[in-house]
Amino acid sequence: MRTGVDGRQNDTEGDRGTGNMAVERVVQQTGRVMLRWQPRLRLLCRWGMIALGVMPVVSAGRSGRTFASLIAGSRGGSQVRSATFLPSPTVRVERATRDVAFRELELLRSIELGELAHAEALVAAGVSANAKDPHGWTPLMLAALHNRIPLIPVLYTNGADLNAHNRKGTTALMLAANNGHKEMVRLLLDQGAQVNAKATDGWTALMYAAWKGHSAIVSDLLRVAADPTATDSQHWTPLMYAAWQGHTETVAALLASQKKRSLRESDRAHARALADQQGHSAIVRLLDDMEKRG
Repeated sequence: MRTGVDGRQNDTEGDRGTGNMAVERVVQQTGRVMLRWQPRLRLLCRWGMIALGVMPVVSAGRSGRTFASLIAGSRGGSQVRSATFLPSPTVRVERATRDVAFRELELLRSIELGELAHAEALVAAGVSANAKDPHGWTPLMLAALHNRIPLIPVLYTNGADLNAHNRKGTTALMLAANNGHKEMVRLLLDQGAQVNAKATDGWTALMYAAWKGHSAIVSDLLRVAADPTATDSQHWTPLMYAAWQGHTETVAALLASQKKRSLRESDRAHARALADQQGHSAIVRLLDDMEKRG
């Protein structure tokens, strides 16, 4: 090895030469590595881009916000109006229809359960007083069935149809008469319920009351011109049903409402036969006495 300044210079040049060769080898090796890893790097880049796209959606799901709202927030909320993020008019109508149907069923259920305050609140909030379930039952019918007297003025004031009927043609008045709700019957009559309306099988409110022996209700119905001679699909009258069931007081009330000449002979004979068949001797005597009195 040379010494002195020249020697130092030669050594430096030698070191530089050695260093350059090492760098070239590193570059060559790096190039080969890059060639081998190039497909993998492309794949990693691709997955990275996908991850960046998914992250806002995941964040939106956790925060409860929609992806559209996040975009709107990043733009100041003034630019996003794309129809892509808004439900179509048809979808909005369908959602509104489902909401209305749900609230109507909620009203019917509240009346059935006796949650009167909640029912009144729903009506006040705009739920229809003429809502119907799949069987045609309305809030008024359920109120009459369960004797929810405080609800009648509320429903009537909000447009409830007093004479609406379900699939079997049954009205609120018929339901109240059948279940012996005397005050409910009077309230419905005062509001203008039709006393001689018929169900699909021809039954009237008077028939329901006579069948169950609700004599006071029979008398109330007769006072507002309920027809005691009306017949159902089997040609039975209220008198026949009362005689068959053995309701002596009800039979007496029905007989007092009509004279012999207005009572068809065949109807009287049929009622007497039914009472005799069931062993209701008191009713048989009542009918025989009417026949004798003429």
